[in-house]
Amino acid sequence: MHAAGCSSSREQGRSLVIASHDLTMVRGLCDRAIYLRHGQLIRKGAPGEVIESYLDEVYQEAMGAGPAKPDIGMETARERRGPNHGRACD
Repeated sequence: MHAAGCSSSREQGRSLVIASHDLTMVRGLCDRAIYLRHGQLIRKGAPGEVIESYLDEVYQEAMGAGPAKPDIGMETARERRGPNHGRACD
């Protein structure tokens, strides 16, 4: 199904469930997203926020911190890092 088909379904009040690991597609096509780990709901919300949480967890696991605890209301990765993360020091 291409994007035009998804648009038509949305206009008709239909929902489409897409299970994918293609983050670009999820961000581009979906209004809402969920992140499941081993069948357990970790995060739900706007695709950008859910993807950011997923990528943050992948990064944390790679750094040896282990996976985040499931928490639907958990703050976004940007909030955990702080507003100045990645900015050059003056």
